Amino acid sequence: MLHPPSGVTFPSRVDRFRRDAVFRYDEAGENVSVRYVHDPRNFATVYVFPAMSRTESEFVHTFEAAAKDMLRSLGTASVTVVQRNVAVARSGGALVSGRFLRARTRPGPGADTWARTATLELFVWRWFFLKLRVDLDLRAGPGFGDAWFARFLEVP
Repeated sequence: MLHPPSGVTFPSRVDRFRRDAVFRYDEAGENVSVRYVHDPRNFATVYVFPAMSRTESEFVHTFEAAAKDMLRSLGTASVTVVQRNVAVARSGGALVSGRFLRARTRPGPGADTWARTATLELFVWRWFFLKLRVDLDLRAGPGFGDAWFARFLEVP
C-alpha cells in the first residue's frame, strides 16, 4: 500500500507482523496510520501526517507530546525510560534524523500482565512526520522491532 502524498509504502507484512488496519484521519488522506500485529501483545502503528512548518520547535513539540502520550498509555505499571536519543535512518543515500524513546514496564507483584517495552520514533520526511510506535511483550526478545523504521523509509 502506498501513501501517495508522502511516498511512504506500507507492506502487507514486515517480519512477523501483518498489516491489520488502515485509518484515515482527514478527507485528503494526508493524515493516516497503519497498524501491524504479530499477536495481541505485540503490535506497531505507523503514523504519517503533515508537518506544518518543519521547524525544530514544531518537531520537538510533536515528539514530546507523543512521548508523553506513550508513557501515559503504559498505565500504572512501573515505567522506566531506558533510552532517549537522536535517531538516524537511511533512505536511499540520504540520512534522515529524528528522535527515539524506549521505555520498559515492570508489573507489580501478582499482576497478570507481562513486562513490556514501548518504542517511539519520530522523523520528518519531505513535508510529513513519520511516527512509529511499537509495543512488545518483553518475552519477544531484546532488540525485536529495532529495524522497523528502516523498512518504512523505503520510499522512491
